[in-house]
Amino acid sequence: MAAHSSYKQAFHGFQASDSSVFITSIVPLRLVCDTDSNNSKIVWQNPRPSSTRYCRPLKIAIIKESSEVSVAEKNRVDTEIQQLQNSKLNLNSRSISVSHNMIFAMIDGNICNALTETTSTQKCYIFGATTKDFNDIDKMINREITTQNLQFGISVLHGWIRFFEVLLHISYKFPIKKWQAGGEDKRKEPKKKLKNIPKDALDLLVPPTVTEYQSNEGDDDDDSFLTDSDDS
Repeated sequence: MAAHSSYKQAFHGFQASDSSVFITSIVPLRLVCDTDSNNSKIVWQNPRPSSTRYCRPLKIAIIKESSEVSVAEKNRVDTEIQQLQNSKLNLNSRSISVSHNMIFAMIDGNICNALTETTSTQKCYIFGATTKDFNDIDKMINREITTQNLQFGISVLHGWIRFFEVLLHISYKFPIKKWQAGGEDKRKEPKKKLKNIPKDALDLLVPPTVTEYQSNEGDDDDDSFLTDSDDS
């Protein structure tokens, strides 16, 4: 997480700032029990694996996200995983050993591009293809993928979001029959018309209006504090 709103409390030191926070978290996905008969039983499974509900922070750093920071943190976590030992406990006169299988999948596009050395956000980190390459279906079917990049996972939720995002952009440009519009005015009218459909039917704004200035401490900036000069 980076570049969120800065808090209004002052930091001591000109280099200190909380405008960018880089967080590394761990999320439990599944607890599996292996019996003596070599049968596996799922004891618990995360009902929302793509959610931050069960996130527990491993490290919180006040630092701006960059490719160098992402790669260094990934290497640090990999080193800790290699040194990770089984968790052992005794329960009802029985010895239980828990082994840990860690995967690196809950990341955003910027970090994924940094770790896979993908230089463009318009380029697929699995196929190494751009939007122009994807238009050639026959070529894409026979294109080899970078299998080692599959370790970062493919989010089904983000897949659906991107899919409907593409449909939305196609609908904007469908009247002009061009992928790249020369000016914003050509897309403004169909874009406005389509945004009014969910607003009229469901009373929803797509996308919601985002204000330029947001407070992360409520309305306390509206409060007035008297100073010595005000009392006089």
